[in-house]
Amino acid sequence: MNDTQPLTIWPTDVLVVGGSLTGLSAALFLAHHGVRCVLVERHLDTSPHFRFRGIAARSMECFRGVGIEAAVRAASTQDQRAGGVARMANLAAADVAWLPTPWEDDIAGLSPCAQETCDQDQLEPVLRREAIRRGADVRFGTELLEFHQDADAVHAVVRDRTAEKRYQIRASYLIAADGVHSPVREALGIGRTGPGVLEDRMSVLFRTDLDAAVRGRRFTACVVDDIAATLVPRAGGAWMMTVPFDPRAGAGTGSHWAGLVRAASGRQDAVVELVDTLSWQCAALLADRFHDGRVFLVGDAAHVMPPTGGFGGNTGIHDAFNLAWKLSFVTRGAAPPALLDSYERECRPVAQHTMDQALARHRRWFPATAYATGPAPDTTIVDDNTVMFGYHYRGPGHPPFDEPARPTGLPGTRAPHAPLDEHLSTLDRFGCDLVLLGADPWRVAAARISTEDRIPLRDHSARTGDGVTGAGAVLVRPDGFIAWRCDAAVDDHTSVLRGALDDLGLVTARMTYR
Repeated sequence: MNDTQPLTIWPTDVLVVGGSLTGLSAALFLAHHGVRCVLVERHLDTSPHFRFRGIAARSMECFRGVGIEAAVRAASTQDQRAGGVARMANLAAADVAWLPTPWEDDIAGLSPCAQETCDQDQLEPVLRREAIRRGADVRFGTELLEFHQDADAVHAVVRDRTAEKRYQIRASYLIAADGVHSPVREALGIGRTGPGVLEDRMSVLFRTDLDAAVRGRRFTACVVDDIAATLVPRAGGAWMMTVPFDPRAGAGTGSHWAGLVRAASGRQDAVVELVDTLSWQCAALLADRFHDGRVFLVGDAAHVMPPTGGFGGNTGIHDAFNLAWKLSFVTRGAAPPALLDSYERECRPVAQHTMDQALARHRRWFPATAYATGPAPDTTIVDDNTVMFGYHYRGPGHPPFDEPARPTGLPGTRAPHAPLDEHLSTLDRFGCDLVLLGADPWRVAAARISTEDRIPLRDHSARTGDGVTGAGAVLVRPDGFIAWRCDAAVDDHTSVLRGALDDLGLVTARMTYR
């Protein structure tokens, strides 16, 4: 190839770098909002490792909002909550201790969605297919070589690994979903803070018959003290084992990993079929910034947390859900670019509080790790539903999480769920536009502003469970969070609502916190 020739330029609204869980979610959400996006992923296919598996009910709400809840459930691998977290010397041991699991199974009053277990290697193909079906340009086998940004755009040079061809993508914005070691974050010089690496571990995928050792005991995971391992059952009779790993000693041989599987099972005669291995670091780190000019960090590029609680992948999904509608409003001219500043202001504190919860669980479940020798985290463990439903964007000065069973209806909190009929929830009314809930005078004002100001604003009559009081009104964002409310009677509904939209950033990009 003649490198002196100018590169072909491919224009788009958003370039997504990274095609794993968060990147594919971002592409799906952007495409749902009608945003032109190109996703590049250097690997030729989606991940064969399950890694993330427990989709929180809040994340299922996000998938429901873009119409893929049924598709995700169809790819379900097993009921993650079918058992607790066991602790044994090995699977053959008679004594079992059950670790405390801070989750509640019954969430019918909180959400129209139940949590789901879908191993990442099964979920990613669903996200990829549905993103493409909605118009996302998804390019696996394509790696980012370099990028720079100016006042007008992000200019990226990428390489098609199969065709050995380079070209340039010119995007209005870039989403870095390129993982824990994010080259994009590193290129921007964004540092990270936090406890750091807690330990190096190796994930070993294998098949063997453990029915006799398990003896009918049902568990989501089993901590095996003999070798400081964790065993996790997978669909189709497969298993995953994670064990401490010293990267200085090399990757290890197949016989070494098979021997550890036998030690964990308590059966030296077990026939072990190794499928794959993957080294990784159990770590807790938070990017100092989630935003640099036209570039935004999401998922592991922005935050990495211990797997205890399964919060990392879900928080990445929530990052993408928060950012996608804002990019949609900005790229279609419904809001100024300054609206995007609220992404970091909202999502970074949530990631910090969620990481603290994962750390507190890690310390309780695995007290022998190096982290246990350091300062104890000053974090009270709250249940999983509070972490996943109770996060909010109310700003500093408030508790980290709200109580989801007692929704306040305040700006910055998730709009409450209430059933409309057997299949529909109040949450199903939110999606691509702002939604105004209120009586007829507010709805008339919303219709006028939508037409005159060309703001994507729809209206609905208030119903029981919406949190609307008397003659008041509530404005809900496309991601289902309350943006503004008015509980008092007013004379000029149009002026009041227009002023609220101004405060929310459609003119000044200023989020209203109360």
